Amino acid sequence: MDNLTHGLIGYALAKAILPATADPTLTKAITLASVLASEAPDIDFVTSALGPLKYFEYHRTLTHAPWGVVALSFLSAFIAYFFNRGVNFNYLLGIALLSGFIHVGLDLLTSYGTALFWPLSKKLYSYDILMIIDLYILLIFAGGFLFLWLGRSPQKVFLTILVILLLYIGARWQIQYHLWQKVTSLYPHAKITVYPDPLDFFSWRYVAQEGKIIHQGEAKFLTGKVLKSKTLESSTIPEESRVALSTPEAKAFMNFAKFIYIKVKDTPTGRKIYLLEPRYHFREHYVFGVMVELDKQNRVVKTYLNQSLAD
Repeated sequence: MDNLTHGLIGYALAKAILPATADPTLTKAITLASVLASEAPDIDFVTSALGPLKYFEYHRTLTHAPWGVVALSFLSAFIAYFFNRGVNFNYLLGIALLSGFIHVGLDLLTSYGTALFWPLSKKLYSYDILMIIDLYILLIFAGGFLFLWLGRSPQKVFLTILVILLLYIGARWQIQYHLWQKVTSLYPHAKITVYPDPLDFFSWRYVAQEGKIIHQGEAKFLTGKVLKSKTLESSTIPEESRVALSTPEAKAFMNFAKFIYIKVKDTPTGRKIYLLEPRYHFREHYVFGVMVELDKQNRVVKTYLNQSLAD
């Protein structure tokens, strides 16, 4: 999820457990611990200083694994305690741990993979239920802040927000499962995912892959229709050009991608190998992938991360 959503949920969690009569020092400490811990796992953005490849390799790895979350939650609780002496540290650690693990749980529900057991395993988990920036969640919070402005109890408002969020995520999961069954009935032997449309709550997109064949389309919850938009066939990378797959960018991308669409283009100076993720297809472009440029002797000239390709 985006950092605004993580921060809002950390804030809501603190306010939901604190009555208006709570000690002001305790209130400040718990709020600080919860918000810090809810944001802390994304401290891995510092790896971007080493370049986009390092960020891509290490985002949602150690800081999103259980041991990373525990360490960062302890640090968040300590910072809150340092600025609010006299508060029970165990209270702060408890709320920080809850906020930290909620962060990871929400990230797992998006399409961007999370290496839950890094470094023991590099396997990425993603469940394609929520958008990374989920407008519906932000609208739920906007409604809550409207009620705060109207003078409602902060504890009741934020507790209600959290309950609505749970119901929203549950509804998303049920809709996805229902549509996944619909798509599976059309492609019984395919690897399938169904993921949300950014704006339409009841219209989802799907990818179904059978070997080199990739089907893409939409699944409509209200009508029950599954609409195919296109069928792709991945190219075969010539044996002499498979050196492209040994580049660090290609290795990182292949570990990340749930589906891989390969496109090979011969050029006057050599060959271009595109590795693209069908789930990241917007406005007639595959917006996320790797392009490896080879010369006539199949030597790597340059590798581009986040290279897009028009349909």
